[in-house]
Amino acid sequence: MVTRQRSFRLRASFTPLCERSRRTFRLARVSNRAWHRRWRTPYTIDNVVNSLSRAPLVRITLILNPSWCRPVEIVAACIERARALCTLALTLYGLQAAAAAVDPVSVEARRDGEAVLVEARGSVQADLRLAWDVLTAYERYPAFISELKSSRILARSGATAIVEQKGEAGFFLFHFPIEVVFSVTEEAPSAVRSRAISGTFREMTGIYELTEDGDRVRLTYRGRMVPSFRLPPLVGVPALRSAVQKQFTALVEEIGRRATQKGGRDEARQ
Repeated sequence: MVTRQRSFRLRASFTPLCERSRRTFRLARVSNRAWHRRWRTPYTIDNVVNSLSRAPLVRITLILNPSWCRPVEIVAACIERARALCTLALTLYGLQAAAAAVDPVSVEARRDGEAVLVEARGSVQADLRLAWDVLTAYERYPAFISELKSSRILARSGATAIVEQKGEAGFFLFHFPIEVVFSVTEEAPSAVRSRAISGTFREMTGIYELTEDGDRVRLTYRGRMVPSFRLPPLVGVPALRSAVQKQFTALVEEIGRRATQKGGRDEARQ
């Protein structure tokens, strides 16, 4: 189970190996959203490390609550090395804290005659408006969806846009091109409907829906696909399912990443 706890406590213990005394420093108690900013701020670590005597070896223990983060122990040959390793460990903790805001994605696919029906569901700790902004920033998709090489808006009129996407997807040895022009209709801030009007799919319709659930946003996708190329009997459906899962997961994770960044900036202003 992914924890939804918003706050955690970090304790760093520095022990010079040539001494028996143990010095413990509580660095911070911060929210997950503020963490991105905190772990990139080196002065706290420097102040703690520089307060130690010049010992030849230093053992560092990082303990992060709640229990989904295991303690990390580092032995360094010098203070400078200890500082670098400590910063790296805190960076990894920051990435783990951001990932905790995203629930696992579930994707199902099945044949329906010549078509493939796909449904994907995910949940992320984020604001509805932010999730909508990420979902409708079509030209930014290649920055976080590796299968897409390009995504551009060809035309826009009010809540309707024409979007062209190009890329490649695959499953094991089966690969297929993605070259589709969509007609997209936005129903802010809760739904985006799409319909392929040209490209490598004879028929491709889909709908993304956003719903608020407390401090989280639930994202669902339902699509119907009829490719213009032949789907191999054994790997065709898994290939389309894999393509949707990768893109949907990347979208949910980008919403979580943006929410974490926004939370850090909000904490900095306070």
